[in-house]
Amino acid sequence: MGDDLRQGPQITPLRLAHSLGSLRPTLHNGPGWRIGIWVQGCSLLCTDQCLNSHFLASDGGHLYKPAEVTAAILRVASIDFRPVEGVTVLGGEPTDQAVALVPVLHDLQEAGFTTMVYTGSTLSALRLRGEPAIDALLAATDLLVDGPFIPKLYDESLPWRGSRNQRIHCLTQRYDDAALTAAYDRQGKGYSISVGTDSILSVSGLQERAAAKDIELGCLHFITREGMAHHG
Repeated sequence: MGDDLRQGPQITPLRLAHSLGSLRPTLHNGPGWRIGIWVQGCSLLCTDQCLNSHFLASDGGHLYKPAEVTAAILRVASIDFRPVEGVTVLGGEPTDQAVALVPVLHDLQEAGFTTMVYTGSTLSALRLRGEPAIDALLAATDLLVDGPFIPKLYDESLPWRGSRNQRIHCLTQRYDDAALTAAYDRQGKGYSISVGTDSILSVSGLQERAAAKDIELGCLHFITREGMAHHG
């Protein structure tokens, strides 16, 4: 990774949809127990059926230095009783914040964790952009799930993605198709609900809006009773 993406007079902050107090491992955002981070902001706006429409605005969320994000992920992984295998970056659109994400993903790989990134772009389109930050992001990504969510192509049987146009690319030797199939056979499809130290209740692992709404209605009753905030 080039020094220009790690050092400089100004550190590019990472804008996350959730605070770092909400970090929790789940089994529903890739192979193994993974800590998910959702970036705030999306320039693609690829569908009007986005599950995380409140993550699209580029001026919301929480700003952190990349080193703060890395440290928080490592801290949660070190104290949690579940064996954390890696981190998954969702959004929002992660490639919009490639410069800030690269040091986070690189340092987590160096610490032995695997990295997984979702994007509404395609892998071929990202490579054609010829941007150093995008190239560095791909180099620091073990698994890339690419393509926009297309509601009419929704298939609930797909592992870790929602529509048939989306693909999972193994960009490093950390995974292959056989390993991914075995992991999904063990884990299956599902969703997780967690409550962070900031009292935010988060639901993750869903790909289809109607199903998400059904779960959300159930959560709203609990949220109202317990006085918590809700984020998708």
